[in-house]
Amino acid sequence: MVSFYDFAQAHGLLIRDLRDDGHIHRVPTQSKPRSDNGAYMFENGRGWVMDWAQAERVHWWQDENAKPWTPEDKAAAEQRHRQQARERAQRAAKAAATARELLQTAQLLTPRPAMPWRPGRQATDAVLAHPYLILKGFPNESGLVASGELLIPMFDVGTYRQIFGVQRVAQDGSKRFLTGQRAKGAIHRFGNGRQRECWLVEGYATGLTVREALRRLYRPADVVICFSAGNLMHVASTGIGTHVMADNDSSRTGEDAAIETGLPYSMPKQAGTDANDLMCAEGIGAVCELVQRRI
Repeated sequence: MVSFYDFAQAHGLLIRDLRDDGHIHRVPTQSKPRSDNGAYMFENGRGWVMDWAQAERVHWWQDENAKPWTPEDKAAAEQRHRQQARERAQRAAKAAATARELLQTAQLLTPRPAMPWRPGRQATDAVLAHPYLILKGFPNESGLVASGELLIPMFDVGTYRQIFGVQRVAQDGSKRFLTGQRAKGAIHRFGNGRQRECWLVEGYATGLTVREALRRLYRPADVVICFSAGNLMHVASTGIGTHVMADNDSSRTGEDAAIETGLPYSMPKQAGTDANDLMCAEGIGAVCELVQRRI
């Protein structure tokens, strides 16, 4: 009997990691490999697939030992998944509201050197950058800070107006997102979004590093932070990006994502490092060379 994986492939879906959890998962299709134009649900030997390019038709599947789908089963499954979608949307809306509140209460921390005392003037204390920015080699970088956390706003990739959430970076460098916030299609951008050259990266520190390298090379460009390898592929599928700066993960996740985008990419040679690690170890000049040495 044809497996669910083969069934999905026969209907044009490209599933890299099949999940048997009863949830809807968006995936690329053979006709649109750079877009999540397909969807599937698989649980306990039963499931369905669909391709939005094919008039949203659902194709049902079950193995020979599973209880057959009945019209009532199908209706119940569709109702359950609609409810799951509503709940996800509600959680995402709540997270977006929380993000807006956090950003409204945050303070812009702008580092400045201490000013010495002079007759008729009071001495001014030095203001240091957030510890994470200092650790990553950017002691002069401003940042939004609330309760000791560096806040990185995450906007929608389409218009860059709707806030999806924030990445919260603690002083020890640990990172977390708001519970329930939408991550797919969420970006943070350096630049005005109108430059012909646009680099896609995963992390904030990598984004700062690539931006600095491009400045040193006098190359006007946007840098888009995608927060994960999976989301980087999604952002690229929307038509944004001309290059990728990949993380050299031991698992090859970063490079695989870069290859999947079809865009020229660069990556540090040493496994387990990213562009910021390279800058901290060898200086910004090494990153400039990396930017110019695309694969």
